[in-house]
Amino acid sequence: MSLLMNANITCKKCKCQSTNKLYASINANLNKPMKKAILNGSFFEWICPCCNRKSILLHPLLYHDIKKQSMFYLIPNTTRRYFDDMDIEKQYKDVDNISKRVVSNIAQLQEKINILEQNLDDRVIEIAKYNLIKIIKNEYNTDSIAGYFNSFNREQDRISFIFYIGDNAVPCNKSAKSELYDNSERILNAVYSKSKLTKGFHTVDIKWAEKTFEAYKGTN
Repeated sequence: MSLLMNANITCKKCKCQSTNKLYASINANLNKPMKKAILNGSFFEWICPCCNRKSILLHPLLYHDIKKQSMFYLIPNTTRRYFDDMDIEKQYKDVDNISKRVVSNIAQLQEKINILEQNLDDRVIEIAKYNLIKIIKNEYNTDSIAGYFNSFNREQDRISFIFYIGDNAVPCNKSAKSELYDNSERILNAVYSKSKLTKGFHTVDIKWAEKTFEAYKGTN
């Protein structure tokens, strides 16, 4: 089920204090409006009851989709790449068989949900993204690149991403043939076999993809 918690919030503009109910966890199967709100960016919006100032209220959130056997744990600004949570493991049945990820910001959470909704493997997506970023770095001569998965259409033979390039985060849409996904999946399977990283919460991002790719090169 979805869980709520009480939080005391002080408006940065007018200093008004109020008590609000925030979601500590979301069951995507039972609360589809909340899933939609996360994806469109409205979920973390907060409006001050005193001055009507709108702001982003970022807080820890456990997103779970039991039907698709996945959990995403948003821990704002975390630098931890792996952790166990005994309380979660006690609360949910068969948690050892569920793919679990930790993310540190809203964009990463939105991307994970988007990947899951398209029935894709986020590890494969990160490897594909890593290979595109290597090309973009050479094109734009910059290491400042953030990228997010957009869509995958097998019939149209395209997989697409949006990248934000340079210090000004200039948006750039990039796409490739679907074989990029297939090749990335082969790299994953060569390194990790059938493991789905179900023990504990893992960070699966570009750093993870780079490490995986280097391990793959070591097998050849």
